[in-house]
Amino acid sequence: MKIHRGPATTRPPESTSHDRTKHHLLPDGQPCDFLEAIGVMTSEGRVKASRQGKFRQVNRFLELVDDCVEGLPQEGELRVVDFGCGKSYLTFAVHHLLRELRSREVRIVGVEREAEVVADCREVAERMGLDEISFHRSEISEFDHDGPVDLAVSLHACDTATDDALARAVGWQAGVILAVPCCQHEFAGQLAIGDLAAVHRHGILHERLAALVTDALRAEALEVCGYRTRVVEFIDLEHTAKNVLLRAVRREPGAVDQRRRAERAEAYRGLRAMLDVETTRLEQQLGPEFLERVSG
Repeated sequence: MKIHRGPATTRPPESTSHDRTKHHLLPDGQPCDFLEAIGVMTSEGRVKASRQGKFRQVNRFLELVDDCVEGLPQEGELRVVDFGCGKSYLTFAVHHLLRELRSREVRIVGVEREAEVVADCREVAERMGLDEISFHRSEISEFDHDGPVDLAVSLHACDTATDDALARAVGWQAGVILAVPCCQHEFAGQLAIGDLAAVHRHGILHERLAALVTDALRAEALEVCGYRTRVVEFIDLEHTAKNVLLRAVRREPGAVDQRRRAERAEAYRGLRAMLDVETTRLEQQLGPEFLERVSG
């Protein structure tokens, strides 16, 4: 038996796209003053092992903020509010992006209810000479901002605190709203079981369904309020299960399609009725005008 040898073939190299180093707005290996100051990075520019998850989250959030920069006012000082800022990883990161990387004047307010955390954040801002960053101890629902807001952000505000943040931002007519919800318990005991008994029988599925429904209602509510809204992936599931981000951009008053608003209000009512949910925290916080729009 003869073996006919054809021309040698070259096997295409295996894709290594998953191994490529991602170019972050905040690179690992490059010293960054604020990341060192808040304990994420060493003075040599290396991200601490215990802060890798937070570093990835902040970098991803910055990418999403950067995508919205063109939609913010192109002149003057940008006004930003960070709801439930915690240790202010995101607060300082957004300042760095807008001020250092995009050369914009910016004033940022971080809102946090824990007094000790607020004191620590203030100390860092003072140590770095960042007078344009301030921190206020307050519940999100009770915080009032003096003047307009261009960008409102919220990273993992717990349960209905996300609703408080959304309602506050809408009330101020914030130009852009970016929110990553955290744990969501409001609907866990409210959802109608009916034909979904097979889902509700399993705790993890019930929990995920409640979270999905909550975010769907939030997205529709923002549309009713005159925002162009998208729900996007925040970060890979392997890094956090809380991987949904609500991105809402306010439509210009003259560009608000009343017919579309009415359609979104109808969709909101339909979803709420199907799930037999009587009312939501977001509805209560948005107030009478919103309730009138979705009352049918």
